[in-house]
Amino acid sequence: MERKLSRLEKKVGKKIVRTALRRVAKEVLLPASKDNALNMVGGSMGALIAKSLAVRALKRRRGSFGVRVMLKPDVEGFVDVSASGRRFYIPGIIEYGHDNAQPIPYLRNAAAAKKQQVVQMATSLIKTGIESEARK
Repeated sequence: MERKLSRLEKKVGKKIVRTALRRVAKEVLLPASKDNALNMVGGSMGALIAKSLAVRALKRRRGSFGVRVMLKPDVEGFVDVSASGRRFYIPGIIEYGHDNAQPIPYLRNAAAAKKQQVVQMATSLIKTGIESEARK
């Protein structure tokens, strides 16, 4: 598959992979992450986290590209300021834990549970994209 992809024009090959990754993230990872946030975290914070999850492109890096499921920036209610003035990012505390708080890894569990499906779907979409481009 890599050889076929490298035979295509570089711009076309990147487009095929980028669209496949984005579609997999939107159709598989995003719903699983939202479901985990609602069920594992629960309450109003779980609902706010689920509502704020989105698929975003990774920052530009030379020679690589990708997408990830992440929280939208600057959401009201995610930052808590203690009496001493220290700021806490609540979704980070929920995902990774903090002092006495146990972690509730809603994003990591979603990614681990859907790993096989993500790989299969991405491979299938990339193959389909290569074949359709080769027919042109």
